Amino acid sequence: LLAAIAYSMHVVRLGEYAPRTTAIKLAASKATTEAFLSIALVATLFFVGGSAQSPLPEFVNKIGHEVVEYYNAISSAVMNGSVL
Repeated sequence: LLAAIAYSMHVVRLGEYAPRTTAIKLAASKATTEAFLSIALVATLFFVGGSAQSPLPEFVNKIGHEVVEYYNAISSAVMNGSVL
C-alpha cells in the first residue's frame, strides 16, 4: 500500500516537473535520485545486518545479514586476487 502511494506521488510530481525541463535533465535527476536511495537502503541494511540485535522485523534483519555476507565475500575475493 505504501509503495502504491509513493508511486502515485511520484507520478503526480513528475507531471508537474516534466513540462518545465528537458528530457536529459529529467533522466539525470531521476537516475541521481534512484542511485541515492539505493545506496541509502544498502547502507542501512549493512548496518542492520552488522548489529547483534535489532528491533526491526525478522526479514529486515535477514536481508541485512545477507548484505553483510555479500560484502564479506566480495572483500575476500578482492583481497585474494580472484576478482580484478
